Amino acid sequence: MHRSLSFLTLRSRFSIIPSPIVASVALALSLALLGCTADRPAEEAGSSAGATEREAGSSVAANPDLPPTTYELPEDNFDFGEMRLGETGTHKFVIRNTGPNPLKLGEPVTTCKCTIADTLDDAIPPGEQANITLEWTPKAVSEEFFQQAKIPVYNVEGKSSILLAVHGRVDELLHIEPPGIWAAGEIPAGQELDVSGRVYSTLTDGFEIQSIEAESDSVSASVEPLDEQTLTELNAKSGFAIRIKLAAVKEVGTFRERLTVKTNLEEEGAPEIQLLVEGRRSGPIRFIAGRGVEWEPEPMAIDLGSFSQSEGSSASLIMFVGGMEEPFEFTEVSPTADYVDLAIEPIESSGSSNRQKFRLTFSVPPGEAPVIVHRLKTSVRAHVTTNHPLVGKLKFYVQMRVTP
Repeated sequence: MHRSLSFLTLRSRFSIIPSPIVASVALALSLALLGCTADRPAEEAGSSAGATEREAGSSVAANPDLPPTTYELPEDNFDFGEMRLGETGTHKFVIRNTGPNPLKLGEPVTTCKCTIADTLDDAIPPGEQANITLEWTPKAVSEEFFQQAKIPVYNVEGKSSILLAVHGRVDELLHIEPPGIWAAGEIPAGQELDVSGRVYSTLTDGFEIQSIEAESDSVSASVEPLDEQTLTELNAKSGFAIRIKLAAVKEVGTFRERLTVKTNLEEEGAPEIQLLVEGRRSGPIRFIAGRGVEWEPEPMAIDLGSFSQSEGSSASLIMFVGGMEEPFEFTEVSPTADYVDLAIEPIESSGSSNRQKFRLTFSVPPGEAPVIVHRLKTSVRAHVTTNHPLVGKLKFYVQMRVTP
C-alpha cells in the first residue's frame, strides 16, 4: 500500500506501474527545477549510476534500525539534447529494489530553491520499482544546462543518497540580429537608406516568415532565406535575412519606424517580432541654442523649464538655413497642444554668406497651459512644414513643467 504525496512546488502524482513479472510502484516526484543556473557543466555530471552515487556525499546517515537492502538504477543522468527557453521538460527515472527488504527513501532535495511539503516516507517493496519524475523549466539560455535532485536513501549499506541529473542545451526559439534597435545612423534628408538584419532559429528547421507590416508608408521590407554557409556559421537550422528600405523623406530630425514580423511559430509560443529602426535625417538647417536654453539636438527637443500657469515661459533658438535662393518660410505650424506657440523671425546676416538666419521662439502664454508635466516621451510635438526643397518637414519636442 502507499499514499499520495503532496508537493508545493508543482503538481504531484502517484500511480501503480503494472509489470508482467512484479508489481511496481511509481513515486512520481515532481521536483521543480525552475530556471536555476547550472552548478557545473553538463559533461561533469557523469553518465553512470556509480559515478553519480560517489558524489552523493553523506548528508543522510543510514538508519541502523531498518533492515538493509540493495537497489538498481539503470539511468541517473538524462541528456535531453536541446530545448526552448521557457519550455517545460520532464523525464522519468526508474529505481528498482533488488534486495530482500523494503527500500526506504527520504525527502528529495534539488539544486534549486524548491520547497516540498511532505517527506517521502513510502518504501519500495522487495522486487518492485518506482518511477521518479523530474520536471524542469529553464529560465535562461545555457549551452550547458545542468540540474540535479538528491534522493536520500536510509537503508542501503555504503550509500546515503541517489543523485538524478538532467542536462542539455537551452536556447531561445528565435534569434534577432542585431538585437534591440536597428540603428540607421544619420542620413541626409531626402535620401533613401537600407537597413539589414536577420532572424534565425537554432532549434527548428521549419521557421517561416509569413508577413512584415510597417506602421509607415515610407518603410518597406523584403526577406530572403539564409544560405547554407551562413546557417552553418550561426549554428542555425533555419533563418531569413531581412532588408528594410526607408524611402526618401524630406524631413529633418530623429525618426523611429516600427515593423511587425509574423511567423509560423506563434502556436509554439513565439510572439510577433517587433523591429525598431531608429536614425536621424540631417539637412541644410542647423540650430544653435543661446545661453541658458536647454536644447537637445537629438531628438530636437527644447525645454521651457518649470514655471507657473500665471507666468508662462519661452525659449529661443537661432536657425541657419542653406541650400536655397528664395526666402525660407514656415508654411504651416501644427503643435499637438494649443497652448504652445512657435514663431519665426528673420535676422539680418552680415557678409556674403548665402545662409539665411532666423530666431525661433517657443512659448507658452501666461494663463493658457494646464498644470502638467511634459517630458520627452510625453512632450508637445511641434510639426512644421517648410518651403525648403530638401527639408519639407521639421519636428520639435517641447518639454515643460507647469505648476499652479
